[in-house]
Amino acid sequence: MQQVQLLRSGNYQFFITGILDKDKDGNVLKMKDGQPYKKLRLAVVDRDGYTRNIYDPIFGTDSEKGKQLINCVANEVLKHKFINGNFRLEDLIGTGGFCLIGIRPAKDIYPAQNNVECYLQRGYGYLAHNSGDTDKWKAEPKRQELVSSDVAEDLELVEDSEIPF
Repeated sequence: MQQVQLLRSGNYQFFITGILDKDKDGNVLKMKDGQPYKKLRLAVVDRDGYTRNIYDPIFGTDSEKGKQLINCVANEVLKHKFINGNFRLEDLIGTGGFCLIGIRPAKDIYPAQNNVECYLQRGYGYLAHNSGDTDKWKAEPKRQELVSSDVAEDLELVEDSEIPF
């Protein structure tokens, strides 16, 4: 198994792209005491604009981390649902915010990996990691269709004064 270069500890922007309640074999995720839990699939953005998935277990929205998550990503509608007890983690898919990423050291057969230390309250998050150094880890970004150089030569530049709006 190839070891992936880890993100450095620091504040990162993230987006919630999914909620997992089963493992890769289809078994319900359970804590040691048998209680079920869910994992958030976060697309974490590094300073170069690349994303990588980090999975963060959430043991209920009434846990400390669950409350941090609500304060981090929730708009007024979601906060209202949370207060009234109508809230589901699935309501957070598509939202985002900032979190503090750390590194969980290797243990037994498990390699070191990034983990979410805490979620930052909306308005207080900022990208303060990797100042001065570039990340060595590079993901292959999703390719977008680019204008070929042949087509680009045929395009004319338009001055702002020529734009009708």
